[in-house]
Amino acid sequence: MKTMHEIATHEAAHAVVATVLRHARGVEHVSILPDPTDGTLGKVTFRARVPGAEATWESSLAQAIAFAAGEIAASRMTGEQQAFGEIDLEGVVLCGAFARMSAPPGRLSSGRALKLAERLISIMWPEIEAVALELLQSTGLDGVRVREIVAQRWPAGISVADLDVKVMKADLDAHEIVMRELRSIAKLPRKRSA
Repeated sequence: MKTMHEIATHEAAHAVVATVLRHARGVEHVSILPDPTDGTLGKVTFRARVPGAEATWESSLAQAIAFAAGEIAASRMTGEQQAFGEIDLEGVVLCGAFARMSAPPGRLSSGRALKLAERLISIMWPEIEAVALELLQSTGLDGVRVREIVAQRWPAGISVADLDVKVMKADLDAHEIVMRELRSIAKLPRKRSA
């Protein structure tokens, strides 16, 4: 059974990520009240897509990241791997599939949305906690309030491309550290057996 804090963190992550990513649809409302009509424990209502606006690989990837954010944040909070809910999993799969199909060749791998979501959750953790705390006090927030919280530190938002570059740089930095350690180990004299 999920606690109210877990539900608030989960929904806050969806809302914050959909708000900060420039290509995502943004948020109309976020709630931690159960919805008996669909069985959800909380819900984020995304803004409607602008009529006539074409979905791009960036907008699809941003939406996949927003769908993945809830479980990733709840896992971070509890220290336990969370199972994706049916609606979130469907959103990740459908948006991620469209992003992969429409992205330039070599631009996306199948796990990229999850890796980007994990990195963004780490970056946005203070905002996720702030929105979760307000949700626990009020049970619901409108998109304007979520944008106010996010804009305190991220007034211009983050593009998917910028996030991707940050993650690639972090991967390269981590790779360089491992290579440096391996090189130093290789230089150590080997112990001779007696």
